[in-house]
Amino acid sequence: MKRLPLLLLALCAALPAGRAELTPQVLKRARSRIEQLLGPRRNPPAPPADPANPFLAPGPAQAVATAETPVVSDTDTVKRLAGLLKINGFVQIQGIPHLIIDRLPYKENDLVAVKERSGTFYLRLKKITARTYILELNGKEFQSSLNAR
Repeated sequence: MKRLPLLLLALCAALPAGRAELTPQVLKRARSRIEQLLGPRRNPPAPPADPANPFLAPGPAQAVATAETPVVSDTDTVKRLAGLLKINGFVQIQGIPHLIIDRLPYKENDLVAVKERSGTFYLRLKKITARTYILELNGKEFQSSLNAR
């Protein structure tokens, strides 16, 4: 069993290596194809003097995108976010007025987290009375009554 690989090795060494000769036309076509494939790698073109930034959109497309984006003020944002809150009522805990939002009590100056697709916003509960409350975001206020809900 161990002699079989040795016998094959001796047989391969003893036989003359059959070399196929290529015609000059085949060699010429092969060299031109090799040069066609490897030429750009061997002699690459010079890089541009001022390459474009790949992380920015091209100029005209970027201008169109910014022109279509509506400008939303903080006042509109506060109104929109206030509409997402689920106000359950008003209660006084140890003499301090609290507003029940999503079944949790919040007192004045507490931050109320409002989650949206674009992120989480924190509204400050500025003022609470038995009939109204005031929410604030970036200095812009929104007042609503408890009966309106």
